[in-house]
Amino acid sequence: MTGAFSECVGDEARPYIVAADRLRTDGAYVETIVVGGRSGTASNARQIAAAIERAQVPAERQLIIVGYSKGALDALRFLVDFPALAGQVDAVVSVAGPIYGSPLAQLAETPYAWFLDRVPYDKCPPGDGEVIRSVDPATATQWLASNPLPSNVRYYSIAGFTTRRHVARSLVPTWKILNRTDVRNDGQVVAAVGVIPGSTLLGYANADHWG
Repeated sequence: MTGAFSECVGDEARPYIVAADRLRTDGAYVETIVVGGRSGTASNARQIAAAIERAQVPAERQLIIVGYSKGALDALRFLVDFPALAGQVDAVVSVAGPIYGSPLAQLAETPYAWFLDRVPYDKCPPGDGEVIRSVDPATATQWLASNPLPSNVRYYSIAGFTTRRHVARSLVPTWKILNRTDVRNDGQVVAAVGVIPGSTLLGYANADHWG
């Protein structure tokens, strides 16, 4: 599952390309679901549901959803909004997901508007325009409190944080902003709020959000 604005930057920004190829070689069926880069979780949950219905995963196969960044929130919304399909899911893995939102959402409107003005429209359709609001801490936290996650699914989380030395140049400004909240951040998400409630924490990556 791709994250916020992923479709705006092209195929080269797809997460886990190398790992997906390796899994296919080992016999796994892997599909990258490119959700709306500028849409909120409700719209993207519908896209996930449609993709899973198309895939027709055999009953003997384990269905595992890996959500990168905001894609993790989209995955959780899918589980709640589509309980029948959620019954087919064995596990959800969040990687660098802003599970309880990101403080950057409150500062993001202006820089993202500048960015989107410079991206070709056909590569970055507007969707429902709810991407920033969906990662607002108040919105994300309230949604989690109001929507218990299905108990039949296993949940795993991988968060990340690193030092200034290992942060991509473009992420340095946001890394510094988040440092005021918690030095353990990846330039987009604070590690402490990047864990699905009740999940197994697989570990912390020494990497920035793009790494």
